[in-house]
Amino acid sequence: MTMKHQVKKHQKLKKIRGKKRKAKNLCLRIADRTKDFPLTGLYDLGYFNYKLPAYQGFIDCCYEPTDIRNQVCQALIDATDNLIATKPVHLEHTKVVLLLTLPNIFYASINVFFDPDYYTNFFNRSSHYQSWTHMDLLGSQTAKYKLNIPKNLSSKLIQETINDEDYSGSSEIYLIGEIPE
Repeated sequence: MTMKHQVKKHQKLKKIRGKKRKAKNLCLRIADRTKDFPLTGLYDLGYFNYKLPAYQGFIDCCYEPTDIRNQVCQALIDATDNLIATKPVHLEHTKVVLLLTLPNIFYASINVFFDPDYYTNFFNRSSHYQSWTHMDLLGSQTAKYKLNIPKNLSSKLIQETINDEDYSGSSEIYLIGEIPE
């Protein structure tokens, strides 16, 4: 590839301005959306999930500084901890789990499971099309993220493998919260 092509390729990347401000506002939106525990009567699916309220190009940009990504990940962990702490007493069977996808943080979600059967079946991912394999935290992508996980939250790392007719690939999912043993 010639230098002329490299410059053109580099010029296609649009500079994102105000990264720290956008990250701070994103963390505030995460905290605001998860300050109150969701009500069970509103959701007939057996679960409710909070998706990351951000533009994918901002959060998953390959040039995004690690400290901003750490800040967003930590906000998701803190929101999960807050939801568990504010869970009403009459919903003790309800479980809260953060699925932190790495390296594509955009696909992260905080899931609130109201139905115990749905919660149990959610973690059974062993088919030809999708499988979850438990991984060791050492040597994974989580090492570069300096996350502070509260002691009351459990954590596991899994390798997700997807084999579909249109897509096949794998990613790491960091489960944090009230997860089964």
